[in-house]
Amino acid sequence: MEPKHLGKRAALACIVATAAPAALPAGASAAGEPILGLEQVRPGMACTARSVLRGTAIERFDARVVDVVSGSVTGRGPRILLRLSGPAIEETGVGPGFSGSPISCAGADGVERVIGAISEGIGEATNHLVLATPIEAILSESVSEPARASRAGLGPIRRLSGAWAVSGAPAWLANDVQAGAQRAGVTIFSAPTAPLAAFAPVDLQPGGAMAAALATGDLNISAVGTVAYRDGDRVWGFGHPLDGVGARSLPMQDAYVYGIVNLPGFAGGSYKLAAPGHVVGALRQDGQAAVGGVLGQLPRTIPLTVTARDGDRGTAQQLRVNVADETHLDDPAGMSPLRLVSSIATAQAAGSALGGAPTRQTARLCLRITLDRVPAPLGFCAGTVTEGAMPGILASQVEAAFAEIEASTFARPRVRAVSVEMALYRGMRKATLIDATGPRRVRPGQRVDIRAIVQEFRGRRIALPLHVRVPRSQRAGRVTIRLTGTTAAPDAPPESFADLVKAALTEPESEGKPAASVSELARRIAAMGSDSGITARVGRGRPARVYRSPRLQIDGRTRLSLAIATR
Repeated sequence: MEPKHLGKRAALACIVATAAPAALPAGASAAGEPILGLEQVRPGMACTARSVLRGTAIERFDARVVDVVSGSVTGRGPRILLRLSGPAIEETGVGPGFSGSPISCAGADGVERVIGAISEGIGEATNHLVLATPIEAILSESVSEPARASRAGLGPIRRLSGAWAVSGAPAWLANDVQAGAQRAGVTIFSAPTAPLAAFAPVDLQPGGAMAAALATGDLNISAVGTVAYRDGDRVWGFGHPLDGVGARSLPMQDAYVYGIVNLPGFAGGSYKLAAPGHVVGALRQDGQAAVGGVLGQLPRTIPLTVTARDGDRGTAQQLRVNVADETHLDDPAGMSPLRLVSSIATAQAAGSALGGAPTRQTARLCLRITLDRVPAPLGFCAGTVTEGAMPGILASQVEAAFAEIEASTFARPRVRAVSVEMALYRGMRKATLIDATGPRRVRPGQRVDIRAIVQEFRGRRIALPLHVRVPRSQRAGRVTIRLTGTTAAPDAPPESFADLVKAALTEPESEGKPAASVSELARRIAAMGSDSGITARVGRGRPARVYRSPRLQIDGRTRLSLAIATR
Protein backbone atom coordinates (compact mmCIF):
# COMPACT_ATOMS: atom_id res chain seq x y z
CA MET A 1 0.00 0.00 0.00
CA GLU A 2 1.49 3.32 -1.03
CA PRO A 3 1.85 5.92 1.73
CA LYS A 4 0.09 9.20 1.05
CA HIS A 5 0.69 12.04 3.48
CA LEU A 6 -2.25 14.40 3.40
CA GLY A 7 -1.69 16.52 6.53
CA LYS A 8 -3.69 19.76 6.79
CA ARG A 9 -4.62 19.59 3.16
CA ALA A 10 -6.60 16.42 3.85
CA ALA A 11 -8.54 18.09 6.65
CA LEU A 12 -9.65 20.80 4.25
CA ALA A 13 -10.37 18.51 1.37
CA CYS A 14 -12.45 15.75 2.98
CA ILE A 15 -15.60 16.70 1.13
CA VAL A 16 -17.98 14.72 -0.97
CA ALA A 17 -16.77 14.67 -4.59
CA THR A 18 -19.16 16.35 -6.98
CA ALA A 19 -17.89 14.61 -10.10
CA ALA A 20 -20.24 11.97 -11.48
CA PRO A 21 -18.95 8.43 -10.87
CA ALA A 22 -17.92 6.27 -13.80
CA ALA A 23 -20.49 3.79 -14.99
CA LEU A 24 -19.91 0.09 -14.37
CA PRO A 25 -17.78 -1.02 -17.35
CA ALA A 26 -18.93 -3.64 -19.75
CA GLY A 27 -17.64 -7.01 -18.58
CA ALA A 28 -18.13 -6.39 -14.87
CA SER A 29 -21.16 -8.61 -15.00
CA ALA A 30 -23.41 -10.13 -12.44
CA ALA A 31 -20.82 -12.89 -11.98
CA GLY A 32 -18.98 -10.52 -9.65
CA GLU A 33 -20.19 -9.12 -6.34
CA PRO A 34 -22.71 -6.24 -6.45
CA ILE A 35 -21.15 -2.80 -6.20
CA LEU A 36 -22.21 0.52 -4.70
CA GLY A 37 -21.43 3.66 -6.68
CA LEU A 38 -19.51 6.56 -5.17
CA GLU A 39 -22.59 8.79 -5.31
CA GLN A 40 -24.27 6.50 -2.77
CA VAL A 41 -21.37 6.45 -0.29
CA ARG A 42 -22.13 8.53 2.81
CA PRO A 43 -20.12 9.48 5.91
CA GLY A 44 -20.88 7.23 8.86
CA MET A 45 -21.65 4.08 6.82
CA ALA A 46 -20.68 0.93 8.74
CA CYS A 47 -18.76 -1.40 6.44
CA THR A 48 -16.55 -4.49 6.42
CA ALA A 49 -13.00 -4.92 5.09
CA ARG A 50 -11.53 -8.24 3.95
CA SER A 51 -7.87 -9.24 3.88
CA VAL A 52 -5.48 -12.07 4.73
CA LEU A 53 -3.80 -11.54 8.10
CA ARG A 54 -2.22 -14.97 8.53
CA GLY A 55 -1.65 -17.80 6.08
CA THR A 56 -4.12 -17.74 3.18
CA ALA A 57 -7.45 -17.42 5.03
CA ILE A 58 -9.45 -14.24 4.42
CA GLU A 59 -10.51 -12.39 7.58
CA ARG A 60 -12.92 -9.53 8.20
CA PHE A 61 -12.58 -6.35 10.24
CA ASP A 62 -14.64 -3.20 10.60
CA ALA A 63 -14.46 -0.10 8.44
CA ARG A 64 -16.45 3.11 8.83
CA VAL A 65 -16.73 5.76 6.12
CA VAL A 66 -15.38 9.11 7.36
CA ASP A 67 -15.85 11.07 4.14
CA VAL A 68 -15.01 11.23 0.46
CA VAL A 69 -11.74 12.93 -0.48
CA SER A 70 -11.51 15.17 -3.53
CA GLY A 71 -9.37 13.97 -6.41
CA SER A 72 -7.31 17.16 -6.22
CA VAL A 73 -5.77 15.85 -3.00
CA THR A 74 -4.67 12.43 -4.23
CA GLY A 75 -3.90 13.38 -7.82
CA ARG A 76 -5.50 10.10 -8.89
CA GLY A 77 -9.19 10.77 -8.53
CA PRO A 78 -11.55 10.73 -5.55
CA ARG A 79 -10.88 8.49 -2.58
CA ILE A 80 -13.02 7.20 0.27
CA LEU A 81 -11.63 8.06 3.70
CA LEU A 82 -12.11 5.16 6.14
CA ARG A 83 -11.38 4.40 9.77
CA LEU A 84 -10.61 0.74 10.41
CA SER A 85 -11.12 -1.11 13.67
CA GLY A 86 -11.51 -4.55 15.18
CA PRO A 87 -9.45 -6.99 17.28
CA ALA A 88 -7.58 -8.37 14.28
CA ILE A 89 -5.86 -5.06 13.47
CA GLU A 90 -6.22 -3.14 16.72
CA GLU A 91 -2.53 -3.33 17.64
CA THR A 92 -1.01 -3.00 14.17
CA GLY A 93 -3.30 -1.03 11.91
CA VAL A 94 -2.71 -1.56 8.19
CA GLY A 95 0.04 -0.80 5.69
CA PRO A 96 1.82 -2.26 2.64
CA GLY A 97 0.27 -5.57 1.63
CA PHE A 98 -3.27 -4.43 2.48
CA SER A 99 -3.58 -2.59 -0.85
CA GLY A 100 -6.66 -3.88 -2.63
CA SER A 101 -8.49 -5.10 0.48
CA PRO A 102 -12.16 -4.72 -0.54
CA ILE A 103 -14.61 -2.63 1.47
CA SER A 104 -18.25 -3.75 1.48
CA CYS A 105 -21.15 -1.71 2.87
CA ALA A 106 -24.81 -2.53 3.26
CA GLY A 107 -27.13 -0.48 1.09
CA ALA A 108 -30.66 0.64 1.92
CA ASP A 109 -31.90 -2.87 1.10
CA GLY A 110 -29.43 -4.44 3.56
CA VAL A 111 -27.41 -6.14 0.80
CA GLU A 112 -23.63 -5.80 1.10
CA ARG A 113 -22.03 -4.12 -1.91
CA VAL A 114 -18.39 -3.36 -2.69
CA ILE A 115 -17.64 0.37 -2.58
CA GLY A 116 -13.88 0.21 -3.19
CA ALA A 117 -10.56 -1.12 -1.93
CA ILE A 118 -7.87 0.13 0.44
CA SER A 119 -5.17 1.89 -1.55
CA GLU A 120 -3.25 4.45 0.52
CA GLY A 121 -2.36 5.41 4.06
CA ILE A 122 -2.04 8.98 5.29
CA GLY A 123 0.68 8.62 7.92
CA GLU A 124 -1.79 8.59 10.81
CA ALA A 125 -0.10 7.43 14.04
CA THR A 126 -2.10 4.26 14.61
CA ASN A 127 -2.35 3.28 10.90
CA HIS A 128 -6.13 2.95 11.17
CA LEU A 129 -7.10 5.88 8.96
CA VAL A 130 -6.79 4.99 5.26
CA LEU A 131 -7.98 5.87 1.78
CA ALA A 132 -9.82 3.54 -0.58
CA THR A 133 -10.10 3.72 -4.36
CA PRO A 134 -13.74 3.68 -5.52
CA ILE A 135 -14.79 0.42 -7.14
CA GLU A 136 -15.81 2.18 -10.38
CA ALA A 137 -12.23 3.37 -10.91
CA ILE A 138 -10.84 -0.09 -10.18
CA LEU A 139 -13.16 -1.84 -12.64
CA SER A 140 -12.40 0.74 -15.34
CA GLU A 141 -8.98 -0.86 -15.76
CA SER A 142 -9.13 -3.36 -18.63
CA VAL A 143 -7.74 -6.85 -18.08
CA SER A 144 -8.10 -8.04 -21.68
CA GLU A 145 -5.18 -9.49 -23.62
CA PRO A 146 -2.92 -6.53 -24.52
CA ALA A 147 -2.25 -5.76 -28.13
CA ARG A 148 1.24 -6.19 -29.56
CA ALA A 149 3.39 -3.09 -29.27
CA SER A 150 3.29 -0.88 -32.36
CA ARG A 151 7.07 -0.79 -32.65
CA ALA A 152 9.88 -3.21 -31.90
CA GLY A 153 12.96 -2.45 -29.84
CA LEU A 154 13.42 -0.62 -26.58
CA GLY A 155 11.55 2.57 -25.77
CA PRO A 156 12.74 5.42 -23.57
CA ILE A 157 14.33 4.23 -20.36
CA ARG A 158 12.29 4.86 -17.23
CA ARG A 159 12.97 3.67 -13.77
CA LEU A 160 10.79 0.98 -12.32
CA SER A 161 8.60 2.75 -9.79
CA GLY A 162 6.72 -0.05 -8.07
CA ALA A 163 7.40 -1.32 -4.55
CA TRP A 164 8.92 -4.76 -5.12
CA ALA A 165 10.26 -7.43 -2.78
CA VAL A 166 12.98 -10.00 -3.42
CA SER A 167 12.63 -13.42 -1.81
CA GLY A 168 14.78 -16.51 -2.03
CA ALA A 169 18.02 -14.50 -1.76
CA PRO A 170 20.33 -14.69 1.29
CA ALA A 171 20.30 -11.77 3.71
CA TRP A 172 23.64 -10.27 2.60
CA LEU A 173 22.47 -10.17 -1.00
CA ALA A 174 18.95 -8.94 -0.25
CA ASN A 175 20.38 -6.07 1.81
CA ASP A 176 22.64 -5.00 -1.05
CA VAL A 177 19.73 -5.24 -3.51
CA GLN A 178 17.62 -3.04 -1.26
CA ALA A 179 20.43 -0.47 -0.86
CA GLY A 180 21.22 -0.39 -4.58
CA ALA A 181 17.59 -0.03 -5.55
CA GLN A 182 17.21 2.88 -3.13
CA ARG A 183 20.12 4.65 -4.83
CA ALA A 184 18.30 4.23 -8.13
CA GLY A 185 15.07 5.64 -6.71
CA VAL A 186 13.35 2.24 -6.68
CA THR A 187 11.80 0.48 -3.67
CA ILE A 188 12.79 -3.18 -3.29
CA PHE A 189 12.21 -4.82 0.07
CA SER A 190 13.51 -8.12 1.39
CA ALA A 191 10.80 -10.74 1.84
CA PRO A 192 10.86 -14.30 3.22
CA THR A 193 10.50 -17.31 0.99
CA ALA A 194 7.37 -19.43 0.94
CA PRO A 195 6.80 -21.52 4.09
CA LEU A 196 8.61 -24.84 4.45
CA ALA A 197 5.30 -26.67 4.56
CA ALA A 198 3.87 -26.23 1.07
CA PHE A 199 0.42 -24.68 0.79
CA ALA A 200 -2.08 -25.54 -1.91
CA PRO A 201 -2.68 -23.09 -4.78
CA VAL A 202 -5.29 -20.54 -3.76
CA ASP A 203 -8.41 -19.79 -5.79
CA LEU A 204 -8.05 -16.02 -5.52
CA GLN A 205 -11.13 -14.29 -4.12
CA PRO A 206 -11.73 -10.70 -2.97
CA GLY A 207 -9.63 -10.17 0.13
CA GLY A 208 -7.11 -12.86 -0.86
CA ALA A 209 -3.37 -12.19 -0.99
CA MET A 210 -2.00 -11.81 -4.51
CA ALA A 211 1.32 -10.88 -6.08
CA ALA A 212 2.59 -9.52 -9.39
CA ALA A 213 6.04 -10.82 -10.29
CA LEU A 214 9.07 -9.86 -12.34
CA ALA A 215 10.66 -13.23 -11.61
CA THR A 216 9.45 -16.52 -10.16
CA GLY A 217 11.12 -19.76 -9.13
CA ASP A 218 14.18 -20.18 -6.94
CA LEU A 219 14.49 -16.38 -6.92
CA ASN A 220 11.35 -14.28 -6.73
CA ILE A 221 10.90 -10.54 -7.26
CA SER A 222 7.30 -9.53 -6.74
CA ALA A 223 4.89 -7.02 -5.24
CA VAL A 224 2.31 -8.39 -2.79
CA GLY A 225 -1.13 -6.88 -2.39
CA THR A 226 -4.77 -7.92 -2.08
CA VAL A 227 -7.53 -8.92 -4.50
CA ALA A 228 -10.14 -6.15 -4.65
CA TYR A 229 -12.70 -7.69 -7.00
CA ARG A 230 -13.29 -10.81 -9.05
CA ASP A 231 -15.58 -11.37 -12.03
CA GLY A 232 -15.29 -14.90 -13.37
CA ASP A 233 -11.65 -15.50 -14.25
CA ARG A 234 -10.78 -11.79 -14.12
CA VAL A 235 -9.40 -10.17 -10.98
CA TRP A 236 -8.49 -6.63 -9.96
CA GLY A 237 -6.20 -5.71 -7.07
CA PHE A 238 -3.98 -3.22 -5.24
CA GLY A 239 -6.26 -0.19 -5.77
CA HIS A 240 -3.26 1.77 -7.05
CA PRO A 241 -0.66 1.39 -9.80
CA LEU A 242 2.31 -0.94 -9.70
CA ASP A 243 4.39 1.01 -12.21
CA GLY A 244 1.38 2.69 -13.83
CA VAL A 245 2.45 1.85 -17.39
CA GLY A 246 -0.73 0.30 -18.79
CA ALA A 247 -0.69 -3.05 -20.59
CA ARG A 248 1.53 -5.66 -18.90
CA SER A 249 2.36 -9.33 -19.15
CA LEU A 250 3.57 -10.48 -15.73
CA PRO A 251 3.11 -13.66 -13.71
CA MET A 252 0.27 -13.32 -11.19
CA GLN A 253 0.65 -15.34 -7.99
CA ASP A 254 -1.14 -16.21 -4.82
CA ALA A 255 0.72 -15.39 -1.59
CA TYR A 256 1.22 -16.57 1.96
CA VAL A 257 1.06 -14.09 4.84
CA TYR A 258 3.21 -14.80 7.90
CA GLY A 259 1.70 -11.98 9.91
CA ILE A 260 1.53 -8.22 10.37
CA VAL A 261 4.69 -6.39 11.45
CA ASN A 262 3.67 -3.83 14.05
CA LEU A 263 5.05 -0.38 13.20
CA PRO A 264 2.61 2.23 14.53
CA GLY A 265 3.30 5.67 13.10
CA PHE A 266 5.65 4.32 10.42
CA ALA A 267 5.29 6.35 7.21
CA GLY A 268 4.34 3.29 5.20
CA GLY A 269 2.25 1.81 7.98
CA SER A 270 2.59 -1.58 9.60
CA TYR A 271 3.08 -4.08 6.83
CA LYS A 272 2.30 -7.65 5.91
CA LEU A 273 5.22 -10.04 6.11
CA ALA A 274 4.29 -12.13 3.09
CA ALA A 275 5.81 -14.43 0.50
CA PRO A 276 4.66 -15.05 -3.09
CA GLY A 277 3.46 -18.52 -3.91
CA HIS A 278 2.15 -20.24 -7.04
CA VAL A 279 1.70 -18.70 -10.47
CA VAL A 280 -2.08 -18.71 -10.93
CA GLY A 281 -2.58 -16.32 -13.82
CA ALA A 282 -1.29 -13.41 -15.87
CA LEU A 283 -1.30 -9.74 -14.90
CA ARG A 284 -2.55 -7.84 -17.96
CA GLN A 285 -3.07 -4.27 -16.76
CA ASP A 286 -1.12 -1.84 -14.60
CA GLY A 287 -3.38 1.20 -14.47
CA GLN A 288 -3.69 4.29 -12.33
CA ALA A 289 -6.48 2.86 -10.17
CA ALA A 290 -5.62 -0.85 -9.98
CA VAL A 291 -3.84 -3.80 -11.50
CA GLY A 292 -5.82 -6.49 -13.24
CA GLY A 293 -5.26 -9.96 -14.59
CA VAL A 294 -6.78 -13.20 -15.77
CA LEU A 295 -6.67 -16.46 -13.80
CA GLY A 296 -5.59 -19.60 -15.60
CA GLN A 297 -3.49 -17.80 -18.22
CA LEU A 298 0.30 -18.03 -18.25
CA PRO A 299 2.33 -15.04 -19.46
CA ARG A 300 5.46 -15.36 -21.55
CA THR A 301 8.61 -15.81 -19.50
CA ILE A 302 12.31 -16.30 -20.19
CA PRO A 303 13.90 -19.34 -18.49
CA LEU A 304 17.11 -18.41 -16.68
CA THR A 305 19.35 -21.21 -15.42
CA VAL A 306 22.36 -20.42 -13.22
CA THR A 307 24.68 -23.29 -12.33
CA ALA A 308 27.60 -22.89 -9.92
CA ARG A 309 30.08 -25.72 -9.41
CA ASP A 310 32.59 -26.14 -6.61
CA GLY A 311 35.61 -26.99 -8.76
CA ASP A 312 37.57 -28.42 -5.83
CA ARG A 313 34.89 -30.82 -4.57
CA GLY A 314 32.91 -31.43 -7.74
CA THR A 315 29.57 -30.46 -6.18
CA ALA A 316 27.11 -28.16 -7.93
CA GLN A 317 23.97 -26.18 -7.25
CA GLN A 318 21.50 -24.65 -9.63
CA LEU A 319 18.96 -21.83 -9.65
CA ARG A 320 16.03 -21.96 -12.03
CA VAL A 321 14.16 -18.70 -12.51
CA ASN A 322 11.42 -17.62 -14.92
CA VAL A 323 11.81 -13.94 -15.82
CA ALA A 324 8.88 -11.88 -17.08
CA ASP A 325 9.06 -11.29 -20.85
CA GLU A 326 7.32 -8.13 -22.04
CA THR A 327 9.27 -7.57 -25.26
CA HIS A 328 6.08 -7.98 -27.31
CA LEU A 329 4.76 -4.94 -25.41
CA ASP A 330 7.99 -2.99 -25.98
CA ASP A 331 8.98 -3.38 -22.30
CA PRO A 332 6.40 -0.92 -20.93
CA ALA A 333 8.32 -0.31 -17.68
CA GLY A 334 11.25 0.95 -19.76
CA MET A 335 13.58 -2.02 -19.41
CA SER A 336 13.58 -5.78 -19.22
CA PRO A 337 13.92 -7.24 -15.70
CA LEU A 338 16.36 -9.78 -17.16
CA ARG A 339 19.32 -7.47 -16.55
CA LEU A 340 18.56 -7.16 -12.83
CA VAL A 341 17.39 -10.72 -12.20
CA SER A 342 20.33 -12.39 -13.97
CA SER A 343 22.79 -10.27 -11.97
CA ILE A 344 21.17 -11.16 -8.63
CA ALA A 345 20.90 -14.86 -9.49
CA THR A 346 24.55 -14.99 -10.61
CA ALA A 347 25.75 -13.33 -7.39
CA GLN A 348 23.58 -15.61 -5.26
CA ALA A 349 24.88 -18.82 -6.87
CA ALA A 350 28.50 -17.63 -6.85
CA GLY A 351 28.28 -16.58 -3.21
CA SER A 352 27.11 -19.98 -2.00
CA ALA A 353 28.92 -22.42 -4.32
CA LEU A 354 31.97 -22.84 -2.07
CA GLY A 355 29.97 -23.04 1.15
CA GLY A 356 31.58 -19.83 2.34
CA ALA A 357 33.38 -16.74 1.08
CA PRO A 358 37.15 -17.29 0.98
CA THR A 359 39.01 -14.08 0.27
CA ARG A 360 41.08 -15.55 -2.57
CA GLN A 361 39.11 -17.26 -5.31
CA THR A 362 39.38 -18.29 -8.94
CA ALA A 363 36.37 -18.65 -11.22
CA ARG A 364 35.38 -19.24 -14.81
CA LEU A 365 32.00 -18.03 -16.06
CA CYS A 366 30.26 -18.85 -19.34
CA LEU A 367 27.16 -16.90 -20.43
CA ARG A 368 24.88 -18.18 -23.17
CA ILE A 369 21.94 -16.13 -24.51
CA THR A 370 19.63 -17.86 -26.99
CA LEU A 371 17.67 -15.55 -29.30
CA ASP A 372 14.58 -16.25 -31.36
CA ARG A 373 15.30 -16.74 -35.08
CA VAL A 374 19.07 -16.37 -34.53
CA PRO A 375 20.95 -19.66 -35.10
CA ALA A 376 24.02 -19.04 -32.92
CA PRO A 377 23.65 -17.99 -29.27
CA LEU A 378 25.34 -14.87 -27.92
CA GLY A 379 27.79 -15.19 -25.08
CA PHE A 380 31.32 -15.52 -23.79
CA CYS A 381 33.51 -17.36 -21.30
CA ALA A 382 35.86 -15.53 -18.95
CA GLY A 383 38.19 -16.44 -16.13
CA THR A 384 38.71 -14.35 -13.01
CA VAL A 385 41.16 -14.34 -10.11
CA THR A 386 40.48 -12.05 -7.20
CA GLU A 387 41.15 -11.18 -3.61
CA GLY A 388 37.86 -9.26 -3.58
CA ALA A 389 34.18 -10.12 -3.78
CA MET A 390 33.88 -12.78 -6.48
CA PRO A 391 30.02 -12.75 -6.62
CA GLY A 392 30.04 -9.07 -7.56
CA ILE A 393 32.69 -9.55 -10.25
CA LEU A 394 30.83 -12.42 -11.92
CA ALA A 395 27.50 -10.63 -11.68
CA SER A 396 29.03 -7.53 -13.26
CA GLN A 397 30.17 -9.59 -16.26
CA VAL A 398 26.59 -10.79 -16.82
CA GLU A 399 25.12 -7.34 -16.20
CA ALA A 400 27.48 -5.81 -18.77
CA ALA A 401 26.25 -8.19 -21.48
CA PHE A 402 22.59 -7.37 -20.88
CA ALA A 403 23.42 -3.67 -20.68
CA GLU A 404 24.79 -3.95 -24.22
CA ILE A 405 21.58 -5.65 -25.32
CA GLU A 406 19.40 -2.96 -23.74
CA ALA A 407 21.50 -0.16 -25.21
CA SER A 408 21.22 -1.55 -28.77
CA THR A 409 19.08 0.37 -31.22
CA PHE A 410 17.95 -2.29 -33.71
CA ALA A 411 14.74 -4.33 -33.52
CA ARG A 412 16.10 -7.08 -31.31
CA PRO A 413 14.92 -10.70 -31.52
CA ARG A 414 13.27 -12.07 -28.44
CA VAL A 415 15.49 -13.70 -25.81
CA ARG A 416 14.32 -17.30 -25.56
CA ALA A 417 16.60 -18.61 -22.80
CA VAL A 418 19.63 -17.66 -20.73
CA SER A 419 22.15 -19.90 -19.00
CA VAL A 420 25.04 -18.97 -16.74
CA GLU A 421 27.57 -21.65 -15.84
CA MET A 422 30.32 -21.05 -13.29
CA ALA A 423 33.15 -23.07 -11.82
CA LEU A 424 34.69 -21.66 -8.64
CA TYR A 425 37.90 -22.68 -6.88
CA ARG A 426 39.47 -21.80 -3.56
CA GLY A 427 42.71 -19.87 -3.77
CA MET A 428 44.21 -17.74 -6.51
CA ARG A 429 45.11 -19.97 -9.45
CA LYS A 430 47.42 -17.38 -10.83
CA ALA A 431 50.92 -17.49 -12.28
CA THR A 432 53.47 -15.01 -13.58
CA LEU A 433 55.51 -15.62 -16.73
CA ILE A 434 59.20 -15.24 -15.76
CA ASP A 435 61.37 -17.09 -18.31
CA ALA A 436 61.41 -19.26 -21.44
CA THR A 437 63.79 -21.77 -23.03
CA GLY A 438 64.03 -23.16 -26.55
CA PRO A 439 66.44 -24.33 -29.29
CA ARG A 440 69.36 -22.06 -30.19
CA ARG A 441 68.93 -22.31 -33.96
CA VAL A 442 65.76 -22.64 -36.04
CA ARG A 443 64.81 -22.44 -39.69
CA PRO A 444 62.20 -20.17 -41.38
CA GLY A 445 58.81 -21.88 -41.37
CA GLN A 446 59.77 -24.26 -38.53
CA ARG A 447 57.46 -24.97 -35.58
CA VAL A 448 59.54 -24.24 -32.50
CA ASP A 449 59.01 -26.07 -29.19
CA ILE A 450 59.40 -23.65 -26.29
CA ARG A 451 59.09 -24.17 -22.54
CA ALA A 452 57.57 -21.17 -20.74
CA ILE A 453 58.50 -20.97 -17.05
CA VAL A 454 55.76 -19.55 -14.79
CA GLN A 455 55.74 -18.93 -11.06
CA GLU A 456 52.47 -19.96 -9.41
CA PHE A 457 51.02 -17.67 -6.75
CA ARG A 458 52.54 -18.95 -3.51
CA GLY A 459 53.42 -22.16 -5.26
CA ARG A 460 56.00 -23.84 -7.43
CA ARG A 461 57.56 -23.02 -10.73
CA ILE A 462 56.18 -25.00 -13.62
CA ALA A 463 57.07 -25.33 -17.31
CA LEU A 464 54.36 -24.92 -19.95
CA PRO A 465 54.94 -26.37 -23.42
CA LEU A 466 54.43 -23.85 -26.25
CA HIS A 467 54.56 -24.27 -30.01
CA VAL A 468 55.55 -21.17 -31.98
CA ARG A 469 55.74 -21.02 -35.78
CA VAL A 470 58.58 -19.01 -37.32
CA PRO A 471 57.34 -17.21 -40.47
CA ARG A 472 58.73 -18.56 -43.75
CA SER A 473 59.62 -15.00 -44.68
CA GLN A 474 61.90 -14.59 -41.66
CA ARG A 475 65.40 -13.57 -42.72
CA ALA A 476 68.57 -15.21 -41.45
CA GLY A 477 70.07 -13.72 -38.30
CA ARG A 478 68.70 -13.33 -34.80
CA VAL A 479 65.05 -12.90 -33.93
CA THR A 480 63.32 -12.14 -30.63
CA ILE A 481 60.19 -14.01 -29.58
CA ARG A 482 58.19 -12.00 -27.02
CA LEU A 483 55.88 -13.99 -24.75
CA THR A 484 53.08 -12.22 -22.87
CA GLY A 485 50.63 -13.55 -20.30
CA THR A 486 47.02 -12.58 -21.07
CA THR A 487 44.72 -12.40 -18.06
CA ALA A 488 41.16 -12.98 -19.25
CA ALA A 489 39.26 -10.61 -16.99
CA PRO A 490 40.10 -7.76 -14.62
CA ASP A 491 40.48 -8.83 -11.02
CA ALA A 492 39.05 -5.56 -9.64
CA PRO A 493 35.49 -5.99 -8.33
CA PRO A 494 32.81 -3.31 -8.67
CA GLU A 495 32.76 -0.84 -5.81
CA SER A 496 29.86 -2.77 -4.27
CA PHE A 497 27.04 -5.05 -5.35
CA ALA A 498 24.64 -2.25 -4.37
CA ASP A 499 26.27 -0.10 -7.09
CA LEU A 500 25.75 -2.92 -9.57
CA VAL A 501 22.05 -3.12 -8.67
CA LYS A 502 21.76 0.64 -9.15
CA ALA A 503 23.32 0.29 -12.61
CA ALA A 504 20.95 -2.55 -13.51
CA LEU A 505 17.95 -0.34 -12.68
CA THR A 506 19.07 2.69 -14.66
CA GLU A 507 19.79 3.52 -18.27
CA PRO A 508 22.54 1.28 -19.67
CA GLU A 509 25.75 2.80 -20.90
CA SER A 510 27.51 1.50 -23.98
CA GLU A 511 31.06 2.37 -24.99
CA GLY A 512 30.77 4.30 -28.21
CA LYS A 513 27.70 3.86 -30.36
CA PRO A 514 25.15 1.19 -29.39
CA ALA A 515 25.10 -2.00 -31.43
CA ALA A 516 23.01 -1.63 -34.58
CA SER A 517 22.71 -5.30 -35.60
CA VAL A 518 22.67 -8.78 -34.12
CA SER A 519 26.09 -9.57 -35.56
CA GLU A 520 27.62 -6.44 -34.05
CA LEU A 521 25.98 -7.19 -30.71
CA ALA A 522 27.31 -10.75 -30.82
CA ARG A 523 30.85 -9.49 -31.45
CA ARG A 524 30.68 -7.02 -28.58
CA ILE A 525 29.43 -9.62 -26.10
CA ALA A 526 31.94 -12.23 -27.28
CA ALA A 527 34.75 -9.71 -26.72
CA MET A 528 33.80 -9.42 -23.05
CA GLY A 529 35.73 -12.54 -22.15
CA SER A 530 38.27 -15.09 -23.23
CA ASP A 531 40.36 -17.65 -21.44
CA SER A 532 43.73 -16.67 -20.07
CA GLY A 533 46.89 -17.86 -21.74
CA ILE A 534 50.10 -16.78 -23.46
CA THR A 535 50.60 -14.93 -26.74
CA ALA A 536 53.81 -14.99 -28.79
CA ARG A 537 55.12 -12.34 -31.15
CA VAL A 538 57.96 -13.36 -33.49
CA GLY A 539 60.03 -10.33 -34.45
CA ARG A 540 57.72 -7.62 -35.72
CA GLY A 541 54.90 -10.00 -36.55
CA ARG A 542 51.43 -10.05 -35.05
CA PRO A 543 50.87 -11.61 -31.62
CA ALA A 544 49.27 -15.08 -31.74
CA ARG A 545 47.76 -17.17 -28.94
CA VAL A 546 50.08 -20.12 -28.30
CA TYR A 547 48.73 -21.34 -24.94
CA ARG A 548 45.24 -21.33 -23.50
CA SER A 549 44.24 -22.02 -19.89
CA PRO A 550 40.63 -21.92 -18.70
CA ARG A 551 41.68 -22.17 -15.04
CA LEU A 552 45.15 -20.70 -14.54
CA GLN A 553 45.35 -16.92 -14.92
CA ILE A 554 48.74 -15.93 -16.37
CA ASP A 555 50.30 -12.48 -16.40
CA GLY A 556 53.82 -11.14 -16.88
CA ARG A 557 56.09 -11.27 -19.90
CA THR A 558 59.48 -12.56 -21.05
CA ARG A 559 61.48 -12.92 -24.24
CA LEU A 560 63.65 -15.47 -26.02
CA SER A 561 66.31 -14.77 -28.67
CA LEU A 562 66.88 -17.36 -31.41
CA ALA A 563 69.26 -17.65 -34.35
CA ILE A 564 67.61 -18.08 -37.76
CA ALA A 565 69.64 -20.36 -39.96
CA THR A 566 69.88 -19.98 -43.73
CA ARG A 567 67.58 -22.14 -45.83
